[in-house]
Amino acid sequence: MKNYILLLALTFATGAYCENPYQDGSTVTANGITFKVENDKFGFALSNTANIYSHESNWRYKDGRKLETEDEYAVIDGTMKPGGENLAFRKSFLDADIESLRFYKHSPMTIFYVVGPDGDTLEVTFIMDAVPELLSLPPETFALLEQNLKKYVKWEVNVYGQQLEFMQAISPVHFQKVPLNSEVPQRNPDISFDSDLELEIEGN
Repeated sequence: MKNYILLLALTFATGAYCENPYQDGSTVTANGITFKVENDKFGFALSNTANIYSHESNWRYKDGRKLETEDEYAVIDGTMKPGGENLAFRKSFLDADIESLRFYKHSPMTIFYVVGPDGDTLEVTFIMDAVPELLSLPPETFALLEQNLKKYVKWEVNVYGQQLEFMQAISPVHFQKVPLNSEVPQRNPDISFDSDLELEIEGN
């Protein structure tokens, strides 16, 4: 009987410790960012409650006019510059977190971006499978990742995109391609690098 009671107590204690903080309709706050949590049968999403463009269904020109035809959308191009996304992950996730997510051959996380006409990342939303490796990450990790994505992920926007107020893009994250910090060659501190060049080298 004592063993049974002890086992029951341990079960409740473990359940309380491992409780999923990402419940549908709730909010979680970390590092000054409040995320709205949305769940479905496939996974969960975290979006900054300060986002204003993420749920817009139509892109707009800077004068407020909505794009109305497929031809208008077809000429717009915005391409993510290389290296920035990987660098943001390396500065936000522990090597152990990245390594554990390499187990998944598919992409367990997709990042939904809102991009400004100057190529800056304005907003991000994390859309994720409900896998233990992601559910166990604290809100602080996602807040840091959002901050680093906005800092390091830049876009090449063509002349048509530069006429818009905002654009939207998605990026499936394949963690097999995200290098660990331990896998990136350490640069010689006596050698000075141009900051943009350093970003590209570190991120690839």
